[in-house]
Parts: sequence; C-alpha cells; structure tokens
Amino acid sequence: SYDSSYIASVGYHDRLVKIWRRLNFGSEEVHFDYGYLPHPRGVTSIQWRKPFHVDQTIENVLYSFCADNTLRVWTSTDGIGSYTLQLWGKLDLRGAIPQGPNTLEQEIRWAFIVSQRDLANAAEKVVQEQGNGQEKEDVALQYLLSIANRDTEICVVFDGHGSMSAWALENIS
Repeated sequence: SYDSSYIASVGYHDRLVKIWRRLNFGSEEVHFDYGYLPHPRGVTSIQWRKPFHVDQTIENVLYSFCADNTLRVWTSTDGIGSYTLQLWGKLDLRGAIPQGPNTLEQEIRWAFIVSQRDLANAAEKVVQEQGNGQEKEDVALQYLLSIANRDTEICVVFDGHGSMSAWALENIS
C-alpha cells in the first residue's frame, strides 16, 4: 500500500499545497504534523509517485503542477525530530516544447507523470504480445526496455498546437 503517513491537498486557485503527516498509528488518539509547500501561482494538480509493487511503501515523492507552467518535484527529508518535503527539482513546462513564431508567451501546457511501474508493465506486455523471438532486434522496444528497467519516471507535456515532449526524471530521492 502507499505510505499513508502523508496526505496532500490543494484548493482551487490555491498557491499552497497542504501536507499532513500522520505521527502515530494504532492508537485511539491520532496526531498529525503539517506544513505547506509554497508556489508562486495557483497549483493546478498534484500527483504522488506510485510504488513499483502495489504492496510496497516507498520514499514519498510529490509532483505539483503550477499555473506558472512549472512541474515541481518534492521529496521527503529526514530532519531532526521531523519529516518534511523539500524541493528536489523543477521542469519548465513552457520550455519543454519550443514555441512557434505565432504562439503566445503565456501559452498553457498540460502535463502528467507516467510512473516507472506503469512503464515497466507496458514494456512487459509488449514483449509478451510480440512473443515472436524478435524482441532483441527491435531497436525501439530495446530502448523502451532500457528506460523501463531504470529508476525513471516520464513527464509528458502537451501544448494546444498538437506538440508533445517527454522528459525522463531519474533517481529522484
């Protein structure tokens, strides 16, 4: 199961992602620690990293997508007496797809994360469905398998003109 010690929420047009961390389990009294992840503009969506195996708990990684066209990656840290999320890195979604000469500077981007688990499952399904023994000669499939076997998550970015790009996020910790 997912590590349920962290909970994240964000309101409509909210610039602060609220993070609650459950401090105790198994008692009648429930205690939480909380914090905020500030953003310069409204947060449009958040997504937790999925574990590779359904019954696995993993390091907490939160992806937040903001109206400033930036993906922010937050990872858990072990501080003295507390656990918090800190900014691990950012991806400029506007710069992820080159703009044509007739596009607006403030053009909106849409993005989401494809988890390493989903990528590995898709690659495995392709190998099973092909099943013709030609997998080693299929260059595209070999490339997909090499990505799926690493600690990689993919950020897929779209614009309003039919363009797309994909960015590998590796070794997030």
